[in-house]
Amino acid sequence: KPLASSGAGILTAVLSPPSLSAGPFEAMPAPARSAKGAGVEDREPLPRGAVLAMCLTDAAHFYSVCSLFSYAGVMSDELDWVDDRDRAGYVAGLLQSANVFGRAVTSILWGYVALCHGYRAALIITNTSLLLGNLCFGLTTSLPSAMLTRFIFLGMLNGWPVVQTPMAARVAGDARQVDVLGMLYACGGCIQLLGPALGGWTYGLVRCFPALIPNVVGAAVALAALLASLTLLPPLHVREDHPSPAGPRKGTSKCAPIGEDEVPAEATPDADMDEYIRGRRTPAIALIFALRFVQGFCVFAIFEAAPLWMISSRELGGLALSESQVGSLLSRSAVWNIALFALLVPRGSAALGFRGFAVLLGALAAISSSGLPFTRDVLTANLMQMIAASTTLAQESMTTVFTNNIVPRERRSVVSGIGTMVEAVGKALGPVGTSYLFAHTLSQWGCSGHSFVFLGLGVLNAAFAFGASRLPATVENGSASGAAIVPSEDLDAEPSNAKEFAPRDHSASPPTVVGSMTVGGKDVL
Repeated sequence: KPLASSGAGILTAVLSPPSLSAGPFEAMPAPARSAKGAGVEDREPLPRGAVLAMCLTDAAHFYSVCSLFSYAGVMSDELDWVDDRDRAGYVAGLLQSANVFGRAVTSILWGYVALCHGYRAALIITNTSLLLGNLCFGLTTSLPSAMLTRFIFLGMLNGWPVVQTPMAARVAGDARQVDVLGMLYACGGCIQLLGPALGGWTYGLVRCFPALIPNVVGAAVALAALLASLTLLPPLHVREDHPSPAGPRKGTSKCAPIGEDEVPAEATPDADMDEYIRGRRTPAIALIFALRFVQGFCVFAIFEAAPLWMISSRELGGLALSESQVGSLLSRSAVWNIALFALLVPRGSAALGFRGFAVLLGALAAISSSGLPFTRDVLTANLMQMIAASTTLAQESMTTVFTNNIVPRERRSVVSGIGTMVEAVGKALGPVGTSYLFAHTLSQWGCSGHSFVFLGLGVLNAAFAFGASRLPATVENGSASGAAIVPSEDLDAEPSNAKEFAPRDHSASPPTVVGSMTVGGKDVL
């Protein structure tokens, strides 16, 4: 079933029966290419248990982030952390930055946790931490304890941002990783719909602990994700293959499973080929990491700065909205995210390619972010914020796919950990930097300074679009521009990721060369 073809993709994945020809958690094989039609896919149902556990974990993670946006400024004012709401930006950004600072500390370690113990162990630890973190944050009333709670439980011990991308490829296979990622981001869109609304509506119901009820809801979601991870997931070990100049690998890494994941002899590249490919891809990986930093900064900055602008007084260029009104506005804009990630992201990336779609997202985010502070009515502000937030968030799905496609499967968990660390630094600096800068420009320049932060975000999103346009064709997984060159006699053979860099003998029939080069008799992109 084409799961990404409708907004019911998540429900279809959960309710579809498992394939009879493969285990319920096996990765989908790559699409077979034939002489009659290249790229034809035999789409089978995705493993429903794994997809459900991943969606629940994504929901728990997103709720711990999104529910705070609607009441962070109000909470800072009511608990006397700031003098008034117009100065809430000095403190509110610290709450969001605390958890991503913690994430930056342990991102690489989470890559090794997944590598050594499997994705199931990573999700169990993550959901347990999200459960405890929501409960502890709901019971805190002091700024230091609130920041420490988010730093440890929602940051350091939250490995979901690291493992979600390589886990999607492990569960669904490279050919359908975008389908699973689209479901995850659509699920995140649902939580963006409910999270800010529930946070704003339930905040203050318990007077002595005003944030308790919103965080009890988050703890319940984390508990459901924990139970799903315990009951529906196998270990899902990461394949870790280390090519050796001496030939095929004799054994496996101590952190890797032994048996069917061992690399066949023909899949081990020569040392010079492996070194060449690594050298060619290093600049691309560095550019992808830079894009992830910019995207991480912009996505948390727009989520933080927009509510601060909305609750600021009209004399200073804001809309003077209450926390419940902000929650309702953010929820309305999140409805668009469901359609965006369930329908437009899979289709748009297929039509334009990952790079082309990323450029389009960056351009739309730049225009909408720059225009947001100049709107003077709620409806127009809702529209501009909806476009700015959704397109900036959608950039993350592209950068994670770029990370997956630029490195071999066995290295994805570690490289994803490094990329998530870089992205987390951007997400940590985004809220604290933009909220402080927003409050400072309002206090120094008054109404004329309310647009400074948003114009800066427009420039950064334009830089993201330019950087995405400079990426090599190797980030296009399976597209015409990024497909590997295959000899004519191999068109009927099923491609395999294990053979992606394998040397091939073209003495019998030379390949049709399109955009490739030859090194030592071997084709490389």
